[in-house]
Amino acid sequence: MTDHYHIRIYESELETICDETFEHQDIETGGGLYGLFSHGGSATVFLATRPAGQVVRSEATLELDPEVARAMENGMWTTFGLQSLGMWHSHHWIGLFEPSSGDLSRARGLAAKAERLRHVEILANFVNGEGAAAPQRPRLPWRRDHSGDAVVRLTPFFYPDVARSERAAASFAVIPGESPIRKEAARLELPSGIGSGLLREAGSQARTRYQLGTSTARRGSGPVGEREELPARPALEEPRTPARPALEEPRTPARPALEEPRAPAADLAGRPGPAGDPRLEPIPDPTVFLEKYLNPLLHESGHVAELRPMGDQLICVVVRGHRHRANFRYTLAWDGRYAFVWAASIQAHRQSLDWVPRGPEERYLLREVFQWGIQNLRGQ
Repeated sequence: MTDHYHIRIYESELETICDETFEHQDIETGGGLYGLFSHGGSATVFLATRPAGQVVRSEATLELDPEVARAMENGMWTTFGLQSLGMWHSHHWIGLFEPSSGDLSRARGLAAKAERLRHVEILANFVNGEGAAAPQRPRLPWRRDHSGDAVVRLTPFFYPDVARSERAAASFAVIPGESPIRKEAARLELPSGIGSGLLREAGSQARTRYQLGTSTARRGSGPVGEREELPARPALEEPRTPARPALEEPRTPARPALEEPRAPAADLAGRPGPAGDPRLEPIPDPTVFLEKYLNPLLHESGHVAELRPMGDQLICVVVRGHRHRANFRYTLAWDGRYAFVWAASIQAHRQSLDWVPRGPEERYLLREVFQWGIQNLRGQ
């Protein structure tokens, strides 16, 4: 897919997203995006909200209050003639710079309820940066940094057909100043008690503490709409280095320590590693590690998952079963050259079923162990 979309958004709404992310540095946060789609399919965001009402969130999950979302959609449509475009959310320091499989499942659900194909997602990540220089990720992306050097990288993702997981390349086109809708937001008829928090404006620090990212196309090849030439880059925008797709193996490895020589990406999750008991080493780049070893398995399974980083050596993914009656906990580690399974278990009610390797080499069969967990999860 070669088409490129601009997500037009008012500066005030970028500041609101940045401000909300800074207020919740250790857990996910987010809100709705409201505006209009053009004839060609591009989006203009007039309003970004904060969470309000009965919000459920943790280090790696976010569930907005559906009643608040419904009231907001009705109010925006009847008062201003604007519609829901999608949502934004943060991955704070956990090191995921792409929407997770759970995020994509949620996007499909939101689009299906609104009976639309197009969906806009904005992702907020903390990065270490100095002034307008390119952001440098800390060695452990989920390590909290309260030193004052952190900035928020905001990245747009546009789905022309989210039901088919079709994603186009996207970047921001910033509209200076305050959104006229934010100025008039007091006219919205909303349930009492949620308006002030939902529509609270950003503080002054948000004006200089975000950087703008871009996203690349991934999967799907259906028709897309409006094509645009990229404008001159804003001063705060990061250098043009496209984010690496999560499901594709990069042609030029960013970190050789995580690359298995001459091994195609499809084989990495099922290929055995060296003999002998694996030793636990720090993961050099958790983002690359996730893209190469965990994301392919999650996309193949189609399950919603939660990421739970455990220090600098272990990454646990929790896959939930039907109606959350059970979950599969799958923890991967790094031995200096290869990824291996540190632990895997099915947990249901007060019982658990642990995966027990028959030998050290079985720990390197990532796909087989993952399939063991998914099969047992379906049996619960």
